[in-house]
Amino acid sequence: MTGAGCGTGSSGGAAASSGGKTVVRLAWWGNDVRNPLTAKAVAEFEKENPDITVQQEPGSWSSYWDKLATQFAGGSAPDVIQMDESYLTQYSNNGTLLDLKTAGLDTSNFSSATANMGTTSKGTFAIVAGINAPAAMANPKVFKAAGVAIPDDKTWTWSDMAKAAQKITANSPSGTFGTQNIASVDFMLRLWLRQHGADEYSGTKPGFTAAQLSPFFAEALALQNSKAAPSASLTSQDMTTSQDQSMAATNKVALSYWWSNQVTSLDKDTGTTLQFLMPPTVTGSAKDVQLYYKASMLWSVNKNSQVQAAAVKLVDFLVNSPTCGKILGTERGIPANSKVLAAVTPQMTATDKQVSGYLQGIAPDLGTPIGLTPPGSSNANYATYESNLIFGKSTPQQTAQDYLTSLTTALQGKS
Repeated sequence: MTGAGCGTGSSGGAAASSGGKTVVRLAWWGNDVRNPLTAKAVAEFEKENPDITVQQEPGSWSSYWDKLATQFAGGSAPDVIQMDESYLTQYSNNGTLLDLKTAGLDTSNFSSATANMGTTSKGTFAIVAGINAPAAMANPKVFKAAGVAIPDDKTWTWSDMAKAAQKITANSPSGTFGTQNIASVDFMLRLWLRQHGADEYSGTKPGFTAAQLSPFFAEALALQNSKAAPSASLTSQDMTTSQDQSMAATNKVALSYWWSNQVTSLDKDTGTTLQFLMPPTVTGSAKDVQLYYKASMLWSVNKNSQVQAAAVKLVDFLVNSPTCGKILGTERGIPANSKVLAAVTPQMTATDKQVSGYLQGIAPDLGTPIGLTPPGSSNANYATYESNLIFGKSTPQQTAQDYLTSLTTALQGKS
């Protein structure tokens, strides 16, 4: 991954005006649901602001961050940027993002917790677009075809999950499996650590030991070896394919693990209504699951944008307008703005209500809130060590130590 924001002198690359109109460049990573919804919201914004034209720049997650880093380095970054929590500290530390509170963005209809999801010690450099949480998704069609009951997520353990997944694979056609490999999902690693008294991060340092992490990798390898989870080659392919082509989307796994906001498009891809489950626990008690709310994504403004006022106006529309909220729905997560949420709720689809119900339902069992992901974490190259594990190039113990060493180095800025 190229280092984020390679300088502070970058500015919006597009012309500040075109045909007498102010041009604002809007970049986001998307999918076949998010992209047309965003385009519709942009059309409404332009209707309400006829003096502004929005240049839309959708992309895919796999290439978004490298492209953005290159744009900032070359002085051609977009004006409004869909931001992820894991990159926010990097970009804000480099001085490339505008302090939205200083710019006057209205956050009066956000709770103090959600209004500050994009805040660092230096300012508010992003505003949350929606909130979400980790979830296990059960595919009822695959469960039913295998003759296996969907587990009770209030009581199931990691062992229960493994046993159910093994049975599903055994009772399903070749190429269909009980579960996605848990090692391929970052938040499953984090939940495992949190359930064992640790965390992925502690401030700007790793929050775990190799001894605490290695059993997670052993569990992931056991799932693969028992055929509860796909083979190494299938998992490797699944990690790099688009969501709509994933094994979960094509009904090839019974259990998969997603952020709650992703389910809108996933339901569409699978052609069924997936069932939300809290991930399994060590103890078999929901109070020990250690779930947490997270900003599904955020909006930031390029500090050196040539059209800063118009860019802030667009962000204000995206997070504060009930009209925009009705267009975007919950695809980017449940709206954090209370007025927008009130406007969206009556029109919620069955999936929307599922998402909202899940987020409300887990509230009593939430664990300790998480902080912002520290700078440098993306340079730890977790996928390399996960790949070494599933292809038999490394033991669980060695994988845990290698990842810990890499993450420590990355967070120290030595990568």
